[in-house]
Amino acid sequence: MNCALLSACQLLLLALVPLARQQSLEKDIVVVGGGISGLAAARQILNRGGGNFSVRVYEARRERYGGRVWTNRLKHPKARGLEVDLGGSALNVLNRFANPLLNLTSDFGLETVTLGNAAFVVPWQGKRYSGEELTNAMMQAGNILMEAINTTRIKKRDVSVRQAVNQQLKEKGVSDDNLQTLLLKTLPSYVIEEYSALLYQPDSLDFGYDQMLLDGMGELLDRLASGMEDERPLKISLRTAVRQIKVDSTPFWSDDHDVYIVAAERDSERGNLQTWLNLHRVLGKPVLVGMVMDQAGSQIEALSDEDLRVLVTEKLSSVFGEDVVSAATITKILRSSWTSDQWSGGSSTYPRVGNTPDLWDTLAEPLCPYIYFAGEHTTYKGHGSLHGAYLSGLRAADQLLSGYCEEK
Repeated sequence: MNCALLSACQLLLLALVPLARQQSLEKDIVVVGGGISGLAAARQILNRGGGNFSVRVYEARRERYGGRVWTNRLKHPKARGLEVDLGGSALNVLNRFANPLLNLTSDFGLETVTLGNAAFVVPWQGKRYSGEELTNAMMQAGNILMEAINTTRIKKRDVSVRQAVNQQLKEKGVSDDNLQTLLLKTLPSYVIEEYSALLYQPDSLDFGYDQMLLDGMGELLDRLASGMEDERPLKISLRTAVRQIKVDSTPFWSDDHDVYIVAAERDSERGNLQTWLNLHRVLGKPVLVGMVMDQAGSQIEALSDEDLRVLVTEKLSSVFGEDVVSAATITKILRSSWTSDQWSGGSSTYPRVGNTPDLWDTLAEPLCPYIYFAGEHTTYKGHGSLHGAYLSGLRAADQLLSGYCEEK
């Protein structure tokens, strides 16, 4: 029996061939890593392999599969209604044709909600922007961003998005306290210091992540594992059971907006809990989700529980007011730890200054005859995204099924 080993968790695909069983018609496929790319690869092979493959997914984590998709169901692992996603949490709708997960969620009958109503807070100015005023400012900021990116490409200058935007603002004479400037400096591609302007793709990071699943992104992975009614479930080996936590509370914050974004007065504040998702308004759950990017992620992970509570209280006070937050009770604070997670080493990849698209092609190349690779870091189109990871799993499976290595 030939045995190919597909990987996904970090999301390698590996393969072995027991020589004593080579004459068997059925091939054993072992998927190492139960992230979305691994589950996609396993599902593709199982569905399109014509019954010639036995597929098993192995996940090293003790409590769950899913990789960097992690829906922490605070009340019950099978409860309806999202509690909180501590990993990939939103689907990109900017280019619906490039994101097969949008159709997949519909095929599975999963309920979705859309984030739309945002507020932008500038604490030191005592100002809050929303509605048409904010929408117009965001469009103008987007135009400045694309002007900066296009200038970089025309000049073929490999600089960071931050450098390109700062130069564009300087040339246009836009002040530091201008609303468009403040908005631009909250964009993830600006916050990440070495994000390549030459390789910038709007739907990879900054824009379009507006759709969430009612029961969390983990529900999508559960359905990938169980399959449709006419599909065989995947065999997944975990190491222990899921922990259950109970939390009940009511929100203390303003319920006027889906998303709250806070301007940063200093560079050291960028990416550190600047964006908050109001899940109570969207899903009826008393939960706020704070977003952390770049170096702030490592800093957050290193804080003690008490220091984290102080930081969260400070950040929320800048959004909702010190009086409101100080009078409230924050019942529980959860944080992800992707940087220190031995199975992840970070939340996602991005193109640094100096990278070229060939890097992703190299990472996607199988080590023939039996080793294949998947994961968002192996695809240039869609790197750093859930749909990129999913597509990479399909690609790796198709490489195996089509006899890619045999043709080399």
